[in-house]
Amino acid sequence: MSTIPPPGPTLPSAREARVDSWSSYWRGGALHSCAGSFSGNYAGSLREFWEARFAQLPDAARVLDACCGNAPLSQLLCAHEAFRERGAQIDAVDLAEIAPPWIAAMPAGERGRLQVHARVDVELLPFDEGSFDFCMSQFGVEYAGAAALAELRRVLRPEGVFAALVHHIDALPVRIAREELTHAEWIEAQGLPEIVARLIEPMARSATAEGQQALRRDAAANDLRARFNGILEQMQQRIEGALFPDLLAETRDGLMAVLQRARLAGVEAADNALGHWRQEHARSLLRQRELIEHARDREALETWLEPMAGKDREVRPISFANGELAGWAVVVGGRPG
Repeated sequence: MSTIPPPGPTLPSAREARVDSWSSYWRGGALHSCAGSFSGNYAGSLREFWEARFAQLPDAARVLDACCGNAPLSQLLCAHEAFRERGAQIDAVDLAEIAPPWIAAMPAGERGRLQVHARVDVELLPFDEGSFDFCMSQFGVEYAGAAALAELRRVLRPEGVFAALVHHIDALPVRIAREELTHAEWIEAQGLPEIVARLIEPMARSATAEGQQALRRDAAANDLRARFNGILEQMQQRIEGALFPDLLAETRDGLMAVLQRARLAGVEAADNALGHWRQEHARSLLRQRELIEHARDREALETWLEPMAGKDREVRPISFANGELAGWAVVVGGRPG
C-alpha cells in the first residue's frame, strides 16, 4: 500500500525572504545599511544635509521616518534642537522587525515623542491624510513598491516636505555590492561550501590521536583537504587583488571557524554552524542584489519621483565624508498649485 509523502517545506516568497534578511541584519545592531564600510552614524555632507533639513522644521513638527531600519535619521533628529527644544514628534516605520537599541538610552521625557512601528508597509501606512510636516528616508524608500511615494505624498500635509538619500547606480555601496557578487559567484564555482561540508567529518576525527592516525591513511580525506587548501591559496590571491575584499575574507574566516568547530565540538555542532553560515551568506547576497536592483541613474530617479509632486524640488549627487559618491540627495517641498 502506497502512502502520500508529506509536503515539503514551503519556500518563502520573495517578500518574506526580504523581510527575513533585513530583520536579521537589524537584529545585529547595525545603525545603517552600510555598516561594513562606515562605522557609527554617517558624518560629513550626509549629516549636514539632514541637519539643514531639521533646522527648517516648524515647531512641534510631526515627522515620518520611512523605511527606517535601525533609525539613524531619527537618532540624528533626536539630538537636534528641533526635537529637544522645539518639540518635534517622530513616527519611524519599517517593513522589517526592528527595535533600534539606541532608543533605550533616550531620556524618559523624550522617549514618548518617538514611536517605532515594525512590520509596517510604506505602501499602506496607518496614518491619516495630511498627518506629517516632514517625511525622511535614508537609503530605504527606494526599496519599497511603486505605490510608496504616492502613499507618502498622501500622509504629508499640503506644504509638507519630503527628503531622501537614494542609491545612485555609481555610488560606492553599489560598486561594493557588484564586486562582492562576483566574489560570491567565484566561491560558488569553486564549490567551497560543499567541500567544507565534506571536510567536517574528517576534521572531527582529527581531534584525537587515533583519528589523526587514521586520517593519514584516508586518501579521499587528504585529497579533499588538498583541494580546500588550494582554493584558500587562490582566495588569498583574489583578496590581495580586490578593491573590496571583505566578502572573501569573511567567507574564509567563517568557513575556517566551521571546521574548527568540528574539531572542538564534533560533527553535529559543525553542521549547525555551517547551516547558520549558509543562511547568513544567502541573506547578505539578497541584500546586495536588492541594493543593485534599486539603485537609480538620473532618468530612473526622475521617473520614480513623479508621484511626489511638489512646487520646489532639488536633486543632486551627494558624497560620503571620504569623497566617494554616496547617492542622490532629494528634497521635494509643497504641492503644486
